[in-house]
Amino acid sequence: LLEEGLARGQGMAEARVLLAEILRNSGEVTRAKKLLAEALQIAPQLYEANLSMGLVSDMEGKHEESLKWLKKAVGIDHHRPEARLALGRLYAQLDNWGDAAREFEMALQAEPENPRLYSELGIAYLRHGLFEKAREAFISEMKLDPTAPEPLLRLAALEETMGNTETAIKLYHRALILDRKGRYTTDVEKILERLKSSR
Repeated sequence: LLEEGLARGQGMAEARVLLAEILRNSGEVTRAKKLLAEALQIAPQLYEANLSMGLVSDMEGKHEESLKWLKKAVGIDHHRPEARLALGRLYAQLDNWGDAAREFEMALQAEPENPRLYSELGIAYLRHGLFEKAREAFISEMKLDPTAPEPLLRLAALEETMGNTETAIKLYHRALILDRKGRYTTDVEKILERLKSSR
């Protein structure tokens, strides 16, 4: 009977989290937070409730509170990448690029085939001044998503920053070929013009 009651309580908590997610995604943060508080009263160790509370707190601009909830979610299940990804993004917002990189690295252990994680990791390394590691991350992203121009653009910008003009030019040209919708064409052509004139 006790197990039945616990299962029913867990189900009620999960239902509240699900509804809170819908509310959070539609911008109704206050109502979402109320439902999450109820879910956490029922099931304080529910990963999804802690993760969602961290995300809602971040939406409110309450970064310390968000850190607390996201760290708790990681503590509940450190193998799942969602809380680590959210924590990395929060550290990035706070310009704490070393901790952001560490969280993205941990998230990658759970999802090593996720190109977006390599992108975020590369940006964190770049902002932390670790150019070689940033290059490795962007190359990994490019290998996982070979038809997207964005990884090439990130890598080209990094090569340009590092003073590797010829490599940057080649990468920008390759990105233009992949940019079938022309979203980046105007900007990349201006960059190429500038780089070629400064040779």
